[in-house]
Amino acid sequence: MLRSWCTKRFGVNMAKRKKEKNVAAYAVFSVILVIAVSSIIMQYTGNDQSTGLSEDEKELESMNTFQAGDVMVTPIVRGCATGGSNNDALARSKSNKERRPSVTVHGDTIIYDRAISHLCCRIANVELTGPIENGRIDIYETWSGPECRCMCFSELGMKLSNLAPGDYTVNVHKSGFDANGMPLEDELIVAEEVRIA
Repeated sequence: MLRSWCTKRFGVNMAKRKKEKNVAAYAVFSVILVIAVSSIIMQYTGNDQSTGLSEDEKELESMNTFQAGDVMVTPIVRGCATGGSNNDALARSKSNKERRPSVTVHGDTIIYDRAISHLCCRIANVELTGPIENGRIDIYETWSGPECRCMCFSELGMKLSNLAPGDYTVNVHKSGFDANGMPLEDELIVAEEVRIA
């Protein structure tokens, strides 16, 4: 009844007007949602969405990068396993979600990555052992230090850039010393065959 009165009195179709308001509200909501999601992504990844690293993390990563022949090698240890050797803000892990060991290829780069919960006070180093010959890459996670009773979280990995095209076998091992200083038995974490095109 109100609708017909408004249509006669003001020449306005209330149903059409309501539909236009809904479309406008939906458009505004969509824009706000896109801005909010973009803001969250930028906050998490910093300025570089391709690598997920903030400017500080990229600087820390570049400080740890060294050259082995033609290959650029970047060991990555974030979180508790740094043993406080890096600036805490830079060494902190971004999440507490475990990731299985993986080896991926991005262009001329091979990336080894995993994230784990472990006993606090343990320190890890990620090292390339020996030269890359005949397509064989051996990476070692070397653990040391005491074992505290609490649990913490770390991200471990290695980035190998500027690799020549070809087939590669990537073997990642865990070794080092237990809390009593006794050698750990060498454990193969992951073995992957990959190709650089």
